[in-house]
Amino acid sequence: MRQDPLKDPLKDPLKDPLADPSDEFVQNPFAAYAAIRQKAPIWFSKVSNQWIITGYSEASAILRNPLILSSLLSPAYENEIPEARPLRQAQLNWISMLNEPDHSRIRKPFFDAYSAASAQALKSYIDTEVEELLEQISDRVSFDGLYNYAAPLTTALLAHWFGVSAEDEVEFRRAAHFTASHFSPLRPGFVRPSFVASEKLLALIDKMMIARETTAVDASNLVSLMLTHVGSGVSKTEIRDNMLLTIFASYETVIHLISNGIYALLTNPSQLLLLRQEPKRISDVLDEALRFAGPVQMLVRKVKADFSLEDNLFKAGDRLTIVLAAANRDPREFENPEEFQIDRPNKKHLAFGHGPHYCVGNHLAKLQAQSAIAGIVKKFPDLHLSSMPEYHPSIGIRGLLALPLSTGS
Repeated sequence: MRQDPLKDPLKDPLKDPLADPSDEFVQNPFAAYAAIRQKAPIWFSKVSNQWIITGYSEASAILRNPLILSSLLSPAYENEIPEARPLRQAQLNWISMLNEPDHSRIRKPFFDAYSAASAQALKSYIDTEVEELLEQISDRVSFDGLYNYAAPLTTALLAHWFGVSAEDEVEFRRAAHFTASHFSPLRPGFVRPSFVASEKLLALIDKMMIARETTAVDASNLVSLMLTHVGSGVSKTEIRDNMLLTIFASYETVIHLISNGIYALLTNPSQLLLLRQEPKRISDVLDEALRFAGPVQMLVRKVKADFSLEDNLFKAGDRLTIVLAAANRDPREFENPEEFQIDRPNKKHLAFGHGPHYCVGNHLAKLQAQSAIAGIVKKFPDLHLSSMPEYHPSIGIRGLLALPLSTGS
């Protein structure tokens, strides 16, 4: 049953940080999440009219539950901003938003394309691009690790994988940079450029699909590879819309995974030293960065039919926010969860989700971030922060506005 609001220890509206997130909460949400999790890892907030899930085992169970549905939110700006419509229409086909049977039908070809083997095939390109970017910034005393390093690396990889033509590459990279900014609704000014960028990317994907339709299949090219699935249960529009999702997910999350990982190392010198002494621990660094400061902070779901979990009754139509960032710091699952420890034995974080919607791009994201972090740590032995950064104004994505770095004293 739901908690009695008269007995609910979190009845104070100020205790629901998602209802009206403060600047302080955006910069450091973990204390607030811990307070909620300690008192009620499954909690129904009457302020925001939703279940807030902050416990690890509870989040894991809910993400596996077939009675939990993905949910496409429809914010007010959908009707207020005409530019929003192409993106919102494309999102109706996104596998991250779909439920069965359409989810598995569309997910399978993308799952195959994003396999570990496919990611490894791109490793040589990633490593070369990392070396070239580091060489370009090697003569600078200071630079922005986010937008001078992580971002251009990610857009370069996407342009290479999609086979973007030279004439379209500048427009493609610029649009990729802006396409996920609508995920930061705490600053409305960030929203409109995202919709414009998404419309441009859809047009560019259409153009690439037309060009690839008359050429031999190239297994190293994502557009060419995905076109082979058209007509076998997946439409051309569904393929196109989910390639937009690929750009959306691959850019925003990966640049913040890279920069969050670098930031965590620089603010935990003992762990940076351990990595320098044992470079093979780079995969451990990634898993700990994903647990400690994963870019995707939460997932929104909807209840399909009534069910109970730990004496809580979930009703059909209820909204749930599964706070991955809180679950990944649950002391019942992770020892000393507030500490960044790259030699942590438990690597079963939920940063890529869990269950049927587990992130299909996890192999490529980790491979790219590993190369980027290992490369910059090796290249600059005196790498350090030149000033303390601030976080992006979003409760859904945890990422820095900039990562000011210095390579000298």
